[in-house]
Amino acid sequence: MTEKKPIPLRRSLRRRLRLEFSSIDHLSPEAVAAFVDGELSSGAEHRVRVHVVHCPECRNEVHTQRAASEIVRDSNVEECVRAPRSLIERLAQIASDPEAQRARNSSLRSAADEAREEIENGMRSLFRRG
Repeated sequence: MTEKKPIPLRRSLRRRLRLEFSSIDHLSPEAVAAFVDGELSSGAEHRVRVHVVHCPECRNEVHTQRAASEIVRDSNVEECVRAPRSLIERLAQIASDPEAQRARNSSLRSAADEAREEIENGMRSLFRRG
C-alpha cells in the first residue's frame, strides 16, 4: 500500500480559494454600472474586462448599461430638469452649517478609530497564531 502524502497547505488553500470564487460568477449591477462609468480601479477594471470576454450574459449587461448611459447623456436632462430653488438653498445651508460639519468630522473620526481598532485586533490575532 502506498502512503498518501499530505497536500501542502499552499496548494490546498489555492484550490479552496478557486472553489470559493468561480470565474463564472456574474457581475453585480453595481459593478456593471461602475465599469461603464469608469469608476473602477485599474485592477478591478482588468478583472471585469477579462470576465466580460468570457461571459456573454455579463457582456450583454455591459452593452445594455452603456446604451442606457448614452441615452441619459444625450437627453439634455440638465436643460429640462432643475431642482427647486428652495431645495438648493436648504442643501447649501446644510453644507455650510458649522454644527453639521462638526458632526460629520466626529463621525469620520469615530469610523477611523473603529477601523484602526479592527486592524490592530487582526494584527494581534495573526501574531498570536504565529
